[in-house]
Amino acid sequence: MLKTHTVKKGKSVTRMAVLAPLVLAPALVATPAGAVGTASEGTAVTMGARALCSGTATALPYKWSKTSKSCSYTSPARNWRGYIMVDWSVQGGTNQSACVQGRMSSARNPKPKWQSIGCGKNGKGKVSWPANTASMLEIRVKSMNPVHIANVRYSI
Repeated sequence: MLKTHTVKKGKSVTRMAVLAPLVLAPALVATPAGAVGTASEGTAVTMGARALCSGTATALPYKWSKTSKSCSYTSPARNWRGYIMVDWSVQGGTNQSACVQGRMSSARNPKPKWQSIGCGKNGKGKVSWPANTASMLEIRVKSMNPVHIANVRYSI
């Protein structure tokens, strides 16, 4: 079960998920259909309508970038599909192309295997995410153009 902590800000109250010692983040509620929202909102945000989380990663030619860690969430305990979809694209209007890999790291499995999300100018791919697991989405990219860097924006 996800442990939460209540934080008061003036007249409003926000429920926060405790992800690590001294770190608080909005408690998320995910449904099997992929809708996600914070526990304090009580409403769902459809992943297709608005990105739940996004980040960027930049890479040199033919070299994997440093890991981008912008998204941390807890998957539901039951009725979970076992993966999360990641959309990505290189900077528009450029001659960039990239290969993108992702993984969901957790306290139980801090270094899972990298999973390919695709190569080219944009793409969409699945990253495995076990049920009832607080995890950090990690993304790395590699520029596939011998003279250009690759600026990749990703979202879930």
